[in-house]
Order: sequence, then structure tokens, then C-alpha cells
Amino acid sequence: MHQKSLGESRFASFADRDWFDARPVTTGNPPVSRCNYPGMTFQVAPTPEDATSYQVQAMDRYGLKVGMMDGSVRVVSPRVSEEVFWGAVTPAAGESVSLD
Repeated sequence: MHQKSLGESRFASFADRDWFDARPVTTGNPPVSRCNYPGMTFQVAPTPEDATSYQVQAMDRYGLKVGMMDGSVRVVSPRVSEEVFWGAVTPAAGESVSLD
């Protein structure tokens, strides 16, 4: 598989393995998800110089705005734990987490 460089153009997507994106890795029983980059969740209001191309960015300091499957919108705190954040991203892996 061709490994893409960070300077190449790309579509708006999330957690692409061949783009070196931050993505969930689920292990254990009961399952727990963490980032393939240990400790990483999302960037909070990064400057253009500090923004990474492989990580989700929140555009304001209050947190990441997310759409939920029930149609509601929530703001995920920048203090959310890595396990809760990535467990919410990958609920089909069997994690039991709450963003509340």
C-alpha cells in the first residue's frame, strides 16, 4: 500500500490508516479503545502553524462539537479521557462509555 505524505492533497475523511491519521485501537475484555498515538484525542483551537493534518481539531477552546446518532449536538470537553473519546468514536467495538 502506498503511504501518503502529510503534504499531499486529500478528501475530508477521518482515521485513514494510510495517511498516518490518529485512529482508535481497541484491545482487551472488556474492550477499551485508545489512540494509535498514545494520549491523543483532539486539538483545541490550534493556530494554523500548530494544526496537525492527522488529528481532529476543535475550532474553539470549549471543546469539539459532535453530532450524535439521535440528532442532538454536544460539545466534548477538551478534558475528556482518551478512552472515553475513542470509545465514543468506535461504539461498534463494544465499549461502554458516556460523554456526559
